[in-house]
Amino acid sequence: GFSWLGSLSFDRRVMVVGKQVAAADLAALRARDKPLLQAADAANSSHYQAALLVNALAGTWIRPVTGYNSSARALALIRGEVDCLLGTLDNMTAVLEAGAGRIVLRLNDCDLPPEHGAVPLLRDHLLHPERGGVIDMIEGQSQMGRSVATTPGVPADRLAVLRALFQEIAADPDFVAEASANELLVRPTSGDSIAALVAGLLAQKEHYAGLFRDALTCGQRRADTGEAC
Repeated sequence: GFSWLGSLSFDRRVMVVGKQVAAADLAALRARDKPLLQAADAANSSHYQAALLVNALAGTWIRPVTGYNSSARALALIRGEVDCLLGTLDNMTAVLEAGAGRIVLRLNDCDLPPEHGAVPLLRDHLLHPERGGVIDMIEGQSQMGRSVATTPGVPADRLAVLRALFQEIAADPDFVAEASANELLVRPTSGDSIAALVAGLLAQKEHYAGLFRDALTCGQRRADTGEAC
């Protein structure tokens, strides 16, 4: 029922491992004989769920450890209390600038700053292609990024004006320059495109719900035991 004005940017979702982790690539991470500990705040958080999904899709052994708020997660990796973090690139700035970790995986198809080199994409390393539909939801959520919506029931003529204003602001050079100065990416998407994306995902919600239940169950099993599923 919401009327989408657009999105200012998209999320760049990544996995970062600490410098104390010797594994150099995804294959080496899969081959580990002990779990990668991941700082998380709670079991219902997006980064906790992301760890389970990566386990199920890529065959990793990530074990989320709860009790860390947003700032404590970065500090935990910097101090070596945990081995990895999953989240948006924007939230990894402190870790990367401190030289405490490196990006080993992109969860969605996004460009990263060149200093990070070539980073593999999760979609290209699925152990179970039948779970690939989960990637569609990850990509969709990432594309929504920094989206803005009105409350339901806004008249069409007013919505058209708001969407035009949104696009005007998103394209304003001063706004883009200020965002860039604060290391914020501006890559706007129109309200029509966001609305179509949401409608397309919701049209298959029963299909996606089944895939997610299977993947999350598998991912939790791997987190707890390291067993394949």
